[in-house]
Amino acid sequence: MKTVAQNLQIGEKSLSEAEIGTTRLDAELLLAAALGRDRAWLLAHDDEALTAGQQKQFDTYVQRRAAHEPLAYIVDHKEFYGLEFAVDQSVLIPRVETEVMVEQILTHFVQRKTQSETKVGAIILDIGTGCGAIAIALAKNLPDAQVTATDISADALATGRRNAESHGVSSQIDFVRSDLFAEIDYGQRFDIIAANLPYVPRRIQERLAPDLGFEPDIALYGGEDGLDNYRRFFATVDQHLKPNSQIWCESDPWQHQVLKELAQEIGLKPIFEDYLIVGFGK
Repeated sequence: MKTVAQNLQIGEKSLSEAEIGTTRLDAELLLAAALGRDRAWLLAHDDEALTAGQQKQFDTYVQRRAAHEPLAYIVDHKEFYGLEFAVDQSVLIPRVETEVMVEQILTHFVQRKTQSETKVGAIILDIGTGCGAIAIALAKNLPDAQVTATDISADALATGRRNAESHGVSSQIDFVRSDLFAEIDYGQRFDIIAANLPYVPRRIQERLAPDLGFEPDIALYGGEDGLDNYRRFFATVDQHLKPNSQIWCESDPWQHQVLKELAQEIGLKPIFEDYLIVGFGK
């Protein structure tokens, strides 16, 4: 059987031929997953031979990655905001850029609270929760918060519930199958509404990286210009906002101006803007 070092060399070569951008890193992560070890272990045991089962598993992983299947789907997890999340092809893979939304929600919520509010937990709505990354990261960092996490996909909600259980925040999060606000009670109001809705324009689908072809269409595409869901969102969101509440959205930078105009129509002002994240307040 081949050694750790030999497998890394062969795996890196196979991924390079498939035009995978991060060949060495991916080869190490795939081998570590196949062996049930971490990357540090690989470096210390580069002359250790794999068993037949380990070899077969690694070879399968490399073949899948060479076909441009995302690494997170192959190893069944992805880190987000310092937490590990189980992921599969029913959910969008959490992106590091979305961590900015969590960081800014935490920063703005803490700054906004008055001394008399310090014991009052936030009431949060996470729309399009997917694997639950935003909802769970907020619940872990705001232990008094109560979160409603919605998604149109029953499979995604099942993944979110599993992740909430593994992180010990199930009691803080109510997972609800809903198309935007459809299953949210009329007049139910929130301190914070986070919306990571599908915003990729359908017209550019053929130009996207092949890895995206493995992620669920329903979580990616928002119509021809990508903003169909956000237009529906802003049409009714005002019914669910408390005084001094905040809305946080993720979209492409060129879409932010449209979101600002939609927010302005219902009396919201921008409070934050970054590469993909924009926040609004009443």
